Amino acid sequence: MAVYNINGLEIGGGQFFDNVALYFGYFKGAQYYLFRIAKNKIGGGQQFPFVVAPNGSGGGEYSALDYSAVKPFPIIINAGLFNNGEGAKTPIGRVIQNGVAIQDNDTILEVLTIDNNGDLSFDTGTTPAADLIASGVVSAVSGFGRIIVDYTKITQEEYVRPNRWNEDSQRQVIGQFGNGDYGILTIEGRNFDNSIGLGLGDVQDLCAQYNFKFAFNLDGGGSTETVYGEKQVNIIYERTTGRICPTFIVFNGSNVFGDPQE
Repeated sequence: MAVYNINGLEIGGGQFFDNVALYFGYFKGAQYYLFRIAKNKIGGGQQFPFVVAPNGSGGGEYSALDYSAVKPFPIIINAGLFNNGEGAKTPIGRVIQNGVAIQDNDTILEVLTIDNNGDLSFDTGTTPAADLIASGVVSAVSGFGRIIVDYTKITQEEYVRPNRWNEDSQRQVIGQFGNGDYGILTIEGRNFDNSIGLGLGDVQDLCAQYNFKFAFNLDGGGSTETVYGEKQVNIIYERTTGRICPTFIVFNGSNVFGDPQE
């Protein structure tokens, strides 16, 4: 089994912790990491992803790496789009955490939804949080939008195309495979270790290569942060601990949202 040393963390190409496997490679000149996380764990039980907004709708306080020191979830990634201008880093659109509406603003952007069975889907951004919750949604966050549905790449005409939607900036994608397993695809940005970054179509092609059934494009650029075991796997683009983000997606090894320190 190949072993890679990424930011001081030795990781291999097979299963290595709590039913999680990591694959590392290059695609069209871009360096990427793919975490595959078993929904149905080998030893029994299930694990789901959950949206977390540590400061509610009040804006970001932590980078993913900062947050891992406060709440050591096994896996933490940046999640939804947010206002990255001066002042508070406030989330854009709709945010649901553990079945509670944290922010309930309509948006032209699509919303990633996670239901009470741990299944990923999307909403157009116009459904009120109360209706989403009534339908079984326990987590939601606004992002760039779906890129693969039922194994099929959506067309660029279907894509919402937010600002800078197809620049060759790194992207953060979360998705699901046919057997229910989850995938986190993290792509390095331009000019890192000869990596060139990917545009939307390239990211779709990479997801299709790994046979994602569903894939949703979250946020990208310098917000891209994937933390495993309190180590950031991808390069840190901003500050010494990464860009401050208001929302994260976490795995805690369980299908019940909980505080790892409880």
